[in-house]
Amino acid sequence: MSADYYSWSSGFTGYSWSYKYIPIGVTANYHFKLDEPKIDPFVGLGLGYNVISCSVTGTFNGDCGYSSGIYAIARAGARYFFSPKMAMYGDVGAGGAALNLGLVFKMN
Repeated sequence: MSADYYSWSSGFTGYSWSYKYIPIGVTANYHFKLDEPKIDPFVGLGLGYNVISCSVTGTFNGDCGYSSGIYAIARAGARYFFSPKMAMYGDVGAGGAALNLGLVFKMN
């Protein structure tokens, strides 16, 4: 499961706009078994919901051109385990984010 928040605003004389996005998604991953236990490649599919709010002020008050809705998620990536409880993580795809990088920690 993932949830993010991002926003931006801009404008020019007499006109401004502001957007806020909150994508919330769930992805199921299929992990491929390799002979090398330190590398864990995977692919994933999921669904998300994008909560969008926007405001437009000035000469052209009206529709922002975006609306909240459901989106598809597709991912491909891998984990590389430094130890049994810590791995480097990376994936690419479409949906909530195009590129994710980070560390993963196993809790048990």
